[in-house]
Amino acid sequence: MNSKTIKSVVKITVIFLIFIYSIVFLGCAETELRTESNDNFDGSVHSAFQIAKPELDSLTNDEIIYYILGTEVWKNGCLQANKGSWSFICWSSTEHKRHEVIIDYAGNMSKYTINSSNPPAIGSGISWPTTWKNSKEIFQSIDEKEITADIANIVVFIRRDFEGDDLIPIGQVVWAINFAEGKTPLVVEDDPFFADTNF
Repeated sequence: MNSKTIKSVVKITVIFLIFIYSIVFLGCAETELRTESNDNFDGSVHSAFQIAKPELDSLTNDEIIYYILGTEVWKNGCLQANKGSWSFICWSSTEHKRHEVIIDYAGNMSKYTINSSNPPAIGSGISWPTTWKNSKEIFQSIDEKEITADIANIVVFIRRDFEGDDLIPIGQVVWAINFAEGKTPLVVEDDPFFADTNF
């Protein structure tokens, strides 16, 4: 699968997620910037992961994070003060169950489990890396001259398993960030300067 095909797959996925998002969150509250953080949560994906980690660790050994989904993420890489969430979507091949752990803008956790014979449609099923950059670092890598919007509607964080593309190696973590102005940069975890703002 070549670079163009990979971008098409990610783009279709992001468009679908934006469609679902627009239905669920239509009429949501106006934007409120986060002015302070507590000791446990600053609105970034790393702080959300720390809250979700005990629940994620309690899942079966073969439970793998397929992707992380962010909604209503401010241009500094953190959730807004009054809306948005980070969701960790996992799947177990032995239990045939899909688990989702959600951390909202206030740092509150919710979760649900559904029976699912098949893994999520996106994500690799490759074990998640032990270290990965925070959303604040990734957003800082995006050229502000190219992206003028303040809010990313949807952020999809996946680990690639496609073959046939030298630009994005197998196992590489990739961010797809859809901004309110309609542009969707791709940012590779180990090379935050790779961003396709015309995607």
